[in-house]
Order: sequence, then structure tokens, then C-alpha cells
Amino acid sequence: MSVSPAQPNASTGLPTRLKLLLMMSLPCLPALAVLGFALARPSAAASNLLTALLLAAASTLLLVALCYGLVHRTLLGPILRIRETFEAIKDRHGDISANLPVEGPSEIGRLGMAYNDFSDSLKGMIAKSRHSSVNVSLGAAQLQLNINKVQQAALTQSNQASLVFQASEEATQAINEIASHTQLIAQRNEHNLQEINTSNTELSRIRAQVKAIGEEVANFQQIVARLSTNSEQVINVLAMVQGFSEQTNLLALNASIEAARAGDAGRGFAVVADEVRNLSLKVSDATQQIDKSISEMGALVESTRTGSNTIMDHVRDTDTFISHTHGKFSELLNDFDTLNSQLSEISAAVEQLSYANSTTHDNISSINQLADSIRDEIEISARHSQTLEGATEEMQELLSNFRIGFGGFENIIGTARDWAKEVERELQKLADSGHDLFDHHYRRTNPNQLPEKYDTRYVSAYERVMQPLFDRFIQERPEFVIASAFDINGYLPAHNSKVSRPLTGDLDTDNALSRHRRLYNANRAEKRRASNTAPFLLQTFIRDTGEILNSISVPLYVSGRHWGNFCTGFMPEQLLEMK
Repeated sequence: MSVSPAQPNASTGLPTRLKLLLMMSLPCLPALAVLGFALARPSAAASNLLTALLLAAASTLLLVALCYGLVHRTLLGPILRIRETFEAIKDRHGDISANLPVEGPSEIGRLGMAYNDFSDSLKGMIAKSRHSSVNVSLGAAQLQLNINKVQQAALTQSNQASLVFQASEEATQAINEIASHTQLIAQRNEHNLQEINTSNTELSRIRAQVKAIGEEVANFQQIVARLSTNSEQVINVLAMVQGFSEQTNLLALNASIEAARAGDAGRGFAVVADEVRNLSLKVSDATQQIDKSISEMGALVESTRTGSNTIMDHVRDTDTFISHTHGKFSELLNDFDTLNSQLSEISAAVEQLSYANSTTHDNISSINQLADSIRDEIEISARHSQTLEGATEEMQELLSNFRIGFGGFENIIGTARDWAKEVERELQKLADSGHDLFDHHYRRTNPNQLPEKYDTRYVSAYERVMQPLFDRFIQERPEFVIASAFDINGYLPAHNSKVSRPLTGDLDTDNALSRHRRLYNANRAEKRRASNTAPFLLQTFIRDTGEILNSISVPLYVSGRHWGNFCTGFMPEQLLEMK
């Protein structure tokens, strides 16, 4: 709250000293009136009266002069100096570093002392408020840094929870499918087990039938063997009959010959012999016919025996195959029994797993919702933190408008303003020499590499002039970490040489040590720093390297046009200096 100095009385327009002199001359007016009356009527008495009045008037004037001098020295002069001090405070916009003059033990002196005590108390409160604001800004910046870390962790946690939730959903679907398939497999296995039992029973019956066929074929082979033996015996008997027939034929031939020799006496015998011969021939023919039939029958019997042997071999092979198949079916049956038991256990385990996974999935769903809620709350906290940061900056800016004549604020701000004037002069020289300092066409010089670097038409000339100047600043005042200048878009054409090294390819190294020719406008603090037009901007911010710094930004103008801001960075402890 400012107090306006007292204004002169507008009705008279007379200076304060003249009005005071007139007021002190009022007691002389009656004496002057008497003097006029005496002069109008001259006499001896009047002459004496005139002399007395002149002496009285002279004494009065002398007294008035002495009173005026005393009043001017003890009252009017200090009041005028107090007014001049207040006017100076008003003209310097918040500079309360000056004290009122204290002259003697008068009320005016005590008034000056009271004001000076009040001013010192106010300065102390402002200094303490600045001190507290620095601590608050540090806390806000640290809070912002922690919230950023927590926000990143919460975002990662939320993403991981979403992935786990998605995986849990997929696992739940897979487990449900496995349970369904397991039940289907168990049912199919049960059906197959029944089919195999039926097939095994049928196979056992077929095996018994094959064995019965084998026995029948064996009996048939025995019969065929006996037929073959009997056929051979019949052939032998026929051979004997054939022999008998041939002998009978020879005997009949001999008898016919002998009967012919006997003549008529043997004619009857000859007839008998011929008949016997004919009979033997018929017997021989019949025997040959029987032999032929028996031979054919023997061949058929032999063929039948061969066929029966083949059938018997097939029966044996079939029996062996069926026996082997029956064994495999028995093993398969045992395996299916084991598999059925295992599938029952698996089905029960899958059902338990499905229940447990369902519970786990519900828990993961709750965790996912909680992670989303935490992320949302942290985002709200981040916005509140940014609001707190902005309010702290505004409070620091307001407190910085007061000049109390001591402390880190005064020192830092004064230094920044002096340096900004030097930078502004050099910028004007560059502009006057033909360099386009308002070239905002930033050309990328390192594609596919981080951090991004940019050039402008003026950057080389700018760097030659400005980098030595920036280096001199921080060499003269080591408490300042950086000193540089940004254009209104956050472009940094040149930086201190210690952080203007060539790119190495390592992002962490380059981000910390190659900070020139880059754009810094990724967040609110960087954008405000570059575009500030207030007399100065005090900020507490977190660098992209993780450091917490305070900075003072002072606007720079080239040919009356806002070019950007001079910025100097320093550790927050510098603002806590109270000397």
C-alpha cells in the first residue's frame, strides 16, 4: 500500500515557505497601522510614538526572522526532506531501501526514526518472505520433480497393470478353452475307451474263431493226408490188379495157343480162353481208367493239402497278428485307462486353476483400476503442483519488485540487469552490422540423432561475440552456474563454452555437455523464460538434466523489437543470502 505525498494548497498556489512567512508577519500589522496614523498627524508625542513603534517593529521583524529560521530548521526542512524521500520511493517503483533523515530529538526526528524502524521491520519481513518463498519454491520444484517421477512410475505401473490385466484376460480365456477342451477330450477318451473295450472283446472273439478255424483246418489236413495215403494204397492195389490182368491175358493167350494145337478137342477151351482174355483186357481198361481217376484225385488231394497248408499258414499268421493286435489293444486299453485317470485329474486341476485364475483376474482388475485411479490422482496432483509453482513464481515476482538494499535477491537481480544491458548492446551491434537476429527458420543439422541441433543465418557470428561474454560473466561471478540468452522461441544460439562441446553420440553426455544451438520450449517454464516481457522473471525450475535451479530472465530488445531474454541460472541457496 503506497502513501501519496501531501500536495500544495491549490486555492492559493503559494509556496509553503511564503505562506509561513506571511503568517509569522501578522503580529506586525497593528504596529504598522499606528505608524500610519502617527505620520498623518505630526507632533512631538507622535514623533516619540513613531520612534517607539519603529523600534517595536524592528524587534518584531527580528523576532519573526528568528522564528522563521528556527521553524525552517526544525520543522519545515525535515518535512521537505521527508517528502523528497517519499517522492523518490514512489519514482523508483518499490525501492524502499532509503531511510528518512533523522534530525534531532524533535517530533519530526522521532517521526523519521519511527518510519525508519517501520521500514527496517518491513524490509526484514520482505527479506524473510523472500527467504520463505525460496524455500517454498524449492519445495514446489522438488515436489514437481517427485510428482514427475511418481507420475512416470504410475504411468509405467498403469501400463504394466494393463498389460498384466490383458495377459490375465488372455490367460483366463486360454484356461477356459483348456478346461473346455479337457472336458471334451475326457469325454472323447471315455467314448474311445468304450469303443476299444468293445473292439478288444470282438478281437478276442475273432481270435477264438481263428483258433477254431485253425483246428478245423488241422483236422482237414489230417483227412487230406489220409485221403492221400488211401489214394496211394488204391493206386498200389490197381497196380497189382493191372499186373493180375496182364498175367491173366498172357495166360489166356497161352491157353488159346494150346487150344489151337489141340484142335477140335480144345475148341471149347479156346472159347473160354478168349473170353478170359477179353475179360482181362476189360479189367485192364477199367484198371487204367480207375488209375487215371485215382491219379487225378491224388493230384486234387495234393493240391488240397497244399491249399490247406497255405490256409493253415494264413491262419497261423492271422492268429499271430490277432494275438499281437490283442496285446496292443490291451496295452492301448491300459494306456487309455491311465489317460482317462490323468485327464480326470487334469480336468479337476484345470477347474481349480480356472477358479484361482478367476480370483486372480478379479484382483488384477482391481489393481488395474487402482493403478488408473492413482495415475489420475497423480495427474491432478501434478496440475496442483504446477499451480503451486506458478503461484510461488508470482509471489517471488511481487516480492522482487521491492528493493530493500540488501540480500541475495538484490544482488542477483542487479547483476542480471547489468549483464542484460551488456548483452543487449552487443546484440544491437550485431544487428547494425547486418546480421538477421530475427531469423526464426531453424535448420536441423543432425538428423536421426539426439539431442536435436539447429542453425540460423546469424548463429556463427553470434557465437563468436556472445560466448566469450557469457564465459566472462560466470568467471567474474562463480556463484552463477550459467549465463546465456534465448530468443522468443526458446532457441539458444550460444552457451557457455563448458557446456558447448561437440556431440559424442552418447545421449546422456551430449544432453549435459552439448547444450548450445538447441531449442528449449518443451515445458511451461522454458516457454515463459523465452517469451517474458516483464522487467525480470524469477523462476525455480527443473532442468532436463535433473538439477533444480533458479533463474533470472531479463527481456532483450534489438532496435526496439523484443528479441528474447537474457537468462542466468544459479543455485537457489544464493537467494537465501540475507546480508
